[in-house]
Amino acid sequence: MNDAVLLQNCFAGSEYIHLIELVFSRHARYCRFFKMDYRFEYSDILPDKPAGGDWGKIKMIERALEEYKYVIWMDSDAFIWNLSFDLRAACEKPANVVLYDNPFLLPAVGVMYWRSCPESKQMVQQWLATMPGKAPWWEQGEFQDLMAAGQWRDEQWVGCLDTKWNHTDWITQCESPIVLGFHGYAGVVPRMEQFRRYINAWALPTGAGVALPPLAMTTPAPK
Repeated sequence: MNDAVLLQNCFAGSEYIHLIELVFSRHARYCRFFKMDYRFEYSDILPDKPAGGDWGKIKMIERALEEYKYVIWMDSDAFIWNLSFDLRAACEKPANVVLYDNPFLLPAVGVMYWRSCPESKQMVQQWLATMPGKAPWWEQGEFQDLMAAGQWRDEQWVGCLDTKWNHTDWITQCESPIVLGFHGYAGVVPRMEQFRRYINAWALPTGAGVALPPLAMTTPAPK
């Protein structure tokens, strides 16, 4: 069994499935190369999901932490851009996330990297228990509160990653992103436009390339 998994989800009937369609084969080939499982669900993970936020992903993470050592979550509006990095390298601490500073300092939970351990499992359980959360930041705001209070304030539990692990062009500055996230765009159409802009670059000699790189180019996973 593989020790890592990449998770993605779309609500049942969500038009964001069109974003997944654009990158599904890319992610599947990436996971095959790096010996990861790839789990995508086009369903309501929580049948009685709250009106705001994406709480189903937290349930998927909770389940995956029982099976895998490394768990990577990506919202449907994010994808792997640089194929030469093993995403396990970002799973240094129980939870790992990029902090955005626009409009204010906030954990970007659209892409998260987890290492399975008693602490990460407990953190996810506490996060899920805050459902349905508060508008307008929902599960994102609740995770920020977890980071800021109580036992998870110590930096040994939550790693603050370089923006290359979840780069959003209108928020972060990054010359060599590994994962691109088009968070905060208004609706699916602008996100699709951004996806296609990068997809067109894959075909160019100077682009990220469709073929997966040799193993020697990869970043070693943490011990």
